[in-house]
Amino acid sequence: MLASPFVGIAGWTINRVGELCDLLNGLAFKPSDWGDRGIPIIRIQNLNGGADFNYCSRAIPEAYLIPAGSLLFSWSGNRGTSFGPFVWRGKTGALNQHIFKVTPKAGVNPNWLFYALNFVRMEAEKNAHGGLGLVHVRRGDMESYEVLTPRDIDEQSRIATILDASEAAIRASEVVIEKMRAQRRGLLADRVAAFTTHPELYDPAALADLTIPNVPICYGVVQPGPHHRNGVPLITITDLLGNLDQGLHRISRNLDSQYARSRVAAGDLLLSIKATVGRLRVLPPGFFGNISRDIARIRCSERMQPAYLLFYFQSAHGRQSLASIQVGSTRAELSISRLLKLMLPVPSIAIQNEIIAVVSSSDSAIAAGERRLAKLRLQHQGILHDLLTGRVRTTAAMGSVA
Repeated sequence: MLASPFVGIAGWTINRVGELCDLLNGLAFKPSDWGDRGIPIIRIQNLNGGADFNYCSRAIPEAYLIPAGSLLFSWSGNRGTSFGPFVWRGKTGALNQHIFKVTPKAGVNPNWLFYALNFVRMEAEKNAHGGLGLVHVRRGDMESYEVLTPRDIDEQSRIATILDASEAAIRASEVVIEKMRAQRRGLLADRVAAFTTHPELYDPAALADLTIPNVPICYGVVQPGPHHRNGVPLITITDLLGNLDQGLHRISRNLDSQYARSRVAAGDLLLSIKATVGRLRVLPPGFFGNISRDIARIRCSERMQPAYLLFYFQSAHGRQSLASIQVGSTRAELSISRLLKLMLPVPSIAIQNEIIAVVSSSDSAIAAGERRLAKLRLQHQGILHDLLTGRVRTTAAMGSVA
């Protein structure tokens, strides 16, 4: 909670959330209320843009009808995604339970209140009931959180305007990145489609014939055992998207020697083959370690560039190829035997390198965009804290959002 050191800020007071707004919990709809006609029921998954609605055809009290622009607070959800304040952007709907309708009281700017509640969310997540992912806060607890509040509603409005501009910059950056990702998908699709229309550009080959003969495709350690501080790094499915320089589980050297066949090195292509199928990574220079049972190691021969193979499997055509050899109805899996027989289009090394250069350039642009987005988000958090604690007043903050 915000505490007494801020009391001395001229023109500001400390108010409890319950003094700034009214909180109305949504209705407890029963399965018998659901249908495919009537008014849409606003559930937690709809707050982030989910378009899958249940509908209710019975009469809904006006207090629970939520038009676009309404301020809501999801009091039971996941940290960072579905827990906290939202502005409803969809059509008028009926409010479901686990979501508060937030009605600002007189003298409270609703846009400022949204950001104030976001600030409260960060504090509430530290104290909220629930597990590591799912959290919830009771109405009484929510109403008791303290918020440093400018008495002047115009100052509240100025704070909201600055934070709106900061969020707009974040959204614009997100749109640019998504466009670049779409362009990347288009680049891959165009080049893979060329193999269909121009078969002279490639020779088909089984994946087994594109690996080094004495280093066959294989999966790794079945039971990793406890962590050994000075042991051998073990890559799991989660690590394929993470930082390989730190945080890896380490297995004993004795266990690693038992799985010498699945040791990995720089340039190897790793492919997840159980549960989360199709996650990929080419190992960077200098890496040495082993892999888990859920990953297949592919060490390409001179006919295949590992980066090209990664890009191919990321394309729609490549994903369909992997999907065609999946087994298991409840838990997807790629068997090594089927993977070995998978037929692939193999262009010349020159064409592979051309595709690698084009897609890698796109990846570099996306990475640069993501770094800028991360910087904007960090800047936004700093501005949010400075403005809502009164550390920076609005006249000084106006030039901080570029």
